[in-house]
Amino acid sequence: MKYRSILFFAPAIFLLNSQLFSQSPSPDPVSEVAVSPISRDILRTVEDNTPLNRPAERAAWDALFRYLRQENQKDLDVAAETVGFIALNRQPVEYRGRLVRVTGHCQRCVFRPQPEEPGPFDDMNEPESEPKHRKGYFEAWVLVADRKDVPICVCLLDVPDGFPLGESINEPVTVTGFSYKKQLFLSADGEEVVTPTLLAKSLYWNPAAPMTLNETRRHSAQRTAYVTVATVILFWFVYRLWRRGVHFGPAGGYAKRGKNGSREPIRFDLSAAAKKREKEEKEANFDGVIRIPGQKGKTVSEKEDQETVAERTSIVSDEKTTIIGREDTSRKSPLDPDRLVAWFGPIVMAMGLSFGVTGPGLHAAIESKEPIINAEYTREFMVEMDALEWETLGDPAIPWEQQRDAVMLMFGHLRRDVSESFLRDNVTRRFSADTPGLPLSSLVRDPSQFRGKAFELCGHVVRVDEIPLDLRERNELLVPCIYRCRFLVDGMESEQPAEILTVFAPDAWKRGEPIRERAGVTGIFIKRVYKDENAAPARKLTPEEPVGIEEIFEGDVGLMPLLVASNVRWYPDTFLGNLGMDVGTLEQVPALKLTDLKQKELKVSRSLQLLTRNQILVRAFRITEHDQDAFYGLLQAARNTPAGLIEQEARQILKSEGKTRTSAVDLFNRPDETRGKPALLTGTAKRVLRLLVDDPEVQTLFGIDHYYEIQLFTKDSQRNPITVCVTSLPKGMPTGSDAEYNEPITVAAFPYKLWIYESSAELDSGDGNKPNYAPLLVGREPIWEPREVLRSPLFGENLPNSVKAALSFGIFAVLFVVWIAFRMTKRKRS
Repeated sequence: MKYRSILFFAPAIFLLNSQLFSQSPSPDPVSEVAVSPISRDILRTVEDNTPLNRPAERAAWDALFRYLRQENQKDLDVAAETVGFIALNRQPVEYRGRLVRVTGHCQRCVFRPQPEEPGPFDDMNEPESEPKHRKGYFEAWVLVADRKDVPICVCLLDVPDGFPLGESINEPVTVTGFSYKKQLFLSADGEEVVTPTLLAKSLYWNPAAPMTLNETRRHSAQRTAYVTVATVILFWFVYRLWRRGVHFGPAGGYAKRGKNGSREPIRFDLSAAAKKREKEEKEANFDGVIRIPGQKGKTVSEKEDQETVAERTSIVSDEKTTIIGREDTSRKSPLDPDRLVAWFGPIVMAMGLSFGVTGPGLHAAIESKEPIINAEYTREFMVEMDALEWETLGDPAIPWEQQRDAVMLMFGHLRRDVSESFLRDNVTRRFSADTPGLPLSSLVRDPSQFRGKAFELCGHVVRVDEIPLDLRERNELLVPCIYRCRFLVDGMESEQPAEILTVFAPDAWKRGEPIRERAGVTGIFIKRVYKDENAAPARKLTPEEPVGIEEIFEGDVGLMPLLVASNVRWYPDTFLGNLGMDVGTLEQVPALKLTDLKQKELKVSRSLQLLTRNQILVRAFRITEHDQDAFYGLLQAARNTPAGLIEQEARQILKSEGKTRTSAVDLFNRPDETRGKPALLTGTAKRVLRLLVDDPEVQTLFGIDHYYEIQLFTKDSQRNPITVCVTSLPKGMPTGSDAEYNEPITVAAFPYKLWIYESSAELDSGDGNKPNYAPLLVGREPIWEPREVLRSPLFGENLPNSVKAALSFGIFAVLFVVWIAFRMTKRKRS
């Protein structure tokens, strides 16, 4: 019976220890300080795939090392992001100048003398008895877990004391530094190899090998078991002492139980402590009175109501109530910090405000004033006309076909020189059903006020006509034709249509027939045209004739605005279109199958027919700048989708097909048929990378600065990875790319296309010289199913650690009360 209590408390002790000592690994937080304070203009001088020391890169080299020398190593560690070889190798431009952290084994570390040119090492005037005290840097080659054949080069200001130097070492290290470039060097076999290069202050040297993710979890479980056993032994020892008549007193002593079971308290002599307390009170000379500074002769007894004291002291807001003795010490020194702040704070703030308003920042903003899209900008930059030609362009009696050169020139500038974000930022007005106010007919009634400005229209396209181009125009625009779209703004169909000239229109829209497709467009208003071409008066362009448009054509009956746009956005009545995704952008990226590689003629959209076969293959299987609108548009649509909605839609589609999971075979063999159709996949993630988006255009248009790339293996993928890009990860899910990474997930995503991915040795399924093809999908967030039950054995991952610990203590307290009650009941019975 005496061991039953130990068995009774053992489960509670185990649960308590598991909550307190088993913590699930989580990805390192990425701080905003991770971005380098070095100027981006200096970092642009750094070129990848080049040797390390280039004269053109000396300014960036010196600036980064100078910053490393000035900063504290702990501050650098806090701001760094843990990465691997693959992330640095795939995104050298995005990571350049960012603080990163790598962990691996140092294979070689040698000292490199610094060249004669001035640099950040010139102030190292120390004895030259050892290599580390001479001017130069240490070159270390670190082999990380996700790439076993090519090490990362790390240039260090210093190394820890005792760290071995040599050509052949194997020391576990962790390095925090700036990502610099992809360095080109010659391997031992004489082959040219590129590898990421870091610039760091020093390194952390741990003689013990760093643990992998699974080893960390296993050690956490072992630590929990050890603490549980130690707790049980301690409890048993205390219980044995209690059974023998020994208990612990409140003052740190102990007492023995008497023969009748009653405790005999041990009395302590407190006379010395009492004398000491009396002496301290006497020296303090405290008279028990609280005096209020600023009110002469007024005192408050300790027994007075605190609310009354608060009312009396409320009139003195800049001084604190103090407890004083006979001598009044409430008068502050003139050098008191509070007084200094009160006097000089406003002066400093005024100086800073004055400098901020009239300093160089404002002058720089005035000098670098960005252009805006207006009549002057469109006339001088877009169509390159003088004032007379500009007025002639706006003549509604002259068909725009007679002004094709100006329109084609405008198309060229829109496609090459004017970004979509700049165009949308300069929209004068948005015409749609949910923005009442100025009607679209205002562009017709007062064209001089609105010509040359950008406008956004939301509504429906009701007709599309193709306009063929001649050979010169095709070569300039790289498209076989342009399109004329009749556009109706929602809520304004009966009032005013608009004519849109654009380079791109989806192939799904019928040409020359009435249609009704939900669409949007951002274009520049250049002139008025007639709704009915037959009703327009015949008039040819005659520059010698004076322009008097307002006198010749009175009124605006039968006219509509003509806008020039680079494309028309398409929002079909589908799941993806209802999410706000411009589905038409998918036609700019061919969805080819592997069998198409053997075909001489490739099936692509009409807007891509002038491209060569090689250009089409590059767009189809690589990630290029032409993927920007389609890929990031999918990411934006997935991010804005409510949680679980993509999965719900995918399950409904699978249910109608009699399936439970999307077939990986269809994703490989039918990318054109599965594109944009929600898919549901379950498998094991072998790699999760955090990819940065450093393009300001993407950040402005789509609000995306990073996303996560998952290499997923399913049961039917035949050891081939499926790439899934998601906007976020579940809380607590780690990132990783080494061989030990292995996380089961379920993800719902939109198939995008087949692509050629960069793989490490662990993911290669065939000949390394052959390209690796994989389906590329875009989703919101995977469902993570961690294997380790010990990570949170009782409450799961949804509760904070403090709540888990409180519940564990609560269970322990309940069991303890039950045990006490059981013991007392047993004594009464006996």
